[in-house]
Amino acid sequence: MRTAAATLGVLIVLAATPAAASGDRMKACAAAWRALSDDQRAATTYAAWSAQCLKTPVVQGIPDGATGVCTDGSYTFATHRGNVCFRHGGLARWLPHA
Repeated sequence: MRTAAATLGVLIVLAATPAAASGDRMKACAAAWRALSDDQRAATTYAAWSAQCLKTPVVQGIPDGATGVCTDGSYTFATHRGNVCFRHGGLARWLPHA
């Protein structure tokens, strides 16, 4: 049996700091659930999704290719400015070019 994340083909990237609390991780997983399409949510349950999300390793630092940070702490890889972080509360900030 494949995991919910593998079935959905979803990559979860959570920002991590040394002081990151489990409550912050749960909030990030809940935000990731809300960001899924209706079809993706129909393929699993919230309980299965959150269990898998909480087991997913936290990525340290900014992922390669990220162009901005969304309000919920996830990263965007958008190349155009239209509708950036639309399902993640909007854009918090653009990342400087490396």
